[in-house]
Amino acid sequence: MFVCHHRSYIFSLLLYVDDMLLSGYNLTLIHKFIATLSTQFAMKDIIDIYYFLGVQLGCASIGPFLSQNKYTSDVLKKIHFHTHKSVHTPCVS
Repeated sequence: MFVCHHRSYIFSLLLYVDDMLLSGYNLTLIHKFIATLSTQFAMKDIIDIYYFLGVQLGCASIGPFLSQNKYTSDVLKKIHFHTHKSVHTPCVS
């Protein structure tokens, strides 16, 4: 994770191998940063993000939310547990 402070603006870059997530409030500064990176690296700019490093990102009426439902489901399928019956957890979630 890289964090850039530029005057009163802050933006962050999350980087893992070939996945990158850039976040901030100043779109002009972000676009300049992307343009600079694009001169050195082959990049694909995907505006909306739904899934990053095993975490689903979304928006609900009360605000943003993060979920690992898809990742958990994929792991269960990989180890062939998706065919087992589910049970309720005996504690408050």
